[in-house]
Amino acid sequence: MKRAEASPARLYRRLLVVYPSAFRARYADEMAQLFDDQLRDARLSGAPGASGRAGLRALRDLAIAAAAERARRDRTVAHSLATAPSNSSRALGLVGIIGGLVLVAAFLPNLAWTWELLNLRLVLFNLGAIAIAVGVHLREVAASGGCRGRSSPG
Repeated sequence: MKRAEASPARLYRRLLVVYPSAFRARYADEMAQLFDDQLRDARLSGAPGASGRAGLRALRDLAIAAAAERARRDRTVAHSLATAPSNSSRALGLVGIIGGLVLVAAFLPNLAWTWELLNLRLVLFNLGAIAIAVGVHLREVAASGGCRGRSSPG
């Protein structure tokens, strides 16, 4: 391989330092190989500027993916719940979302609300607010291990 052709690959490999070290250790070789393949395919296409576009696209992807990896590196969002939400929690969440959408719809201009729709909107909004409050309460009770402070009757 000529020195001029090896230069973008070496530069790209050096730029991989923006990824977290564990990610880089696992995927750096594959990423560098993919970059080499993309540049080779662009050169072989014969299109003017194809290599430059491939390089810029790879740099853009590198910046976006590295930022995303750094942002999620120490998070366990997908594993933050000990158990999956119950069907009742999901239903309450759906009611809360619908209630929020109805509230937003109340502020949209040029909607001719009749009194029946106004009452329905208020009922749905209140159901949504109640659903959110109950859902949060149930989640807090589950997270705290139940009601430990209660004394047994009798």
